Amino acid sequence: MARKFDPSVRRHCLGTSGGMSTPRPRDLCIPEAAFGRSAGARWRGDTDGVDAALVAVARAQHEAALMAYRLRDRTLARRMATEFGFSVKTWSDHSLGKRWASRATWAAFTTIAMRTCAPPDETG
Repeated sequence: MARKFDPSVRRHCLGTSGGMSTPRPRDLCIPEAAFGRSAGARWRGDTDGVDAALVAVARAQHEAALMAYRLRDRTLARRMATEFGFSVKTWSDHSLGKRWASRATWAAFTTIAMRTCAPPDETG
């Protein structure tokens, strides 16, 4: 049985057999432009016909992107792309919710969290 999504959720299924594809992470965020940029974002839910697990993953990606955005580090995207082997465009697409984050992007998000949120090294 096909999943039923709210008609306002954008679909990206060009050239397919007409079935519904999975929405982008930002399609689950209200408003879409808040993805990765605003802590006040709201989320689609069961009443919209969206899988709760999908929304949970989108929220996690949003929170990780928001954490990176709040650092206001202009060189972060380039450094993470170099360190983890993806392009700056990929970083941008994942941070803005235009695409689902890859394993490499999740590794970069996790690294940022560990480097910025970890207590200072007490061995010195």
